[in-house]
Amino acid sequence: MAITRKVVTVGDSEYEIQAFPATKGIRIFKNLAKLIGPALQALSEAKDEDDASVMAISALMNSMDDVAVDELMQSLMSGVTKEKMALNFDTEFMADYGKLVKLAQEVVALNWGSLFNVLGTAGE
Repeated sequence: MAITRKVVTVGDSEYEIQAFPATKGIRIFKNLAKLIGPALQALSEAKDEDDASVMAISALMNSMDDVAVDELMQSLMSGVTKEKMALNFDTEFMADYGKLVKLAQEVVALNWGSLFNVLGTAGE
C-alpha cells in the first residue's frame, strides 16, 4: 500500500503532507509536467553538465510563461499542514522561497515518486 502521509522538517518547522486524491493529483501533475517537462527534456539533450544547467534553466524559465506558477505552488501546498492547521501560503513563505521549494519537492516525492520510479527517473 502506498504511503499517503508523511511528516517532514524544513528549517525550524515540522510539516505534515497528505497525498492528494487521485483526480486532484492528476490535475496538478498535468500543470507540473508543463512546467518541468521542457527542463527535463533539455537535460536529456545536453552534451555536458555545464550545457545541461544552462539549457534546463532556460527551458524552465520559458515554460513559466505557460503555467500559472503561483497557482501551481498553492495547489502543491494545499495538502500540507503545520501544527495541524492549514498553511497561510502568503505569510508562511514570505521572503523564504527556499522553504517553499524544499517543501514542494517533498510533496512531489510523496505524490508522484512511484511514477518516477516506474519511468526510471527517480534519483537521476
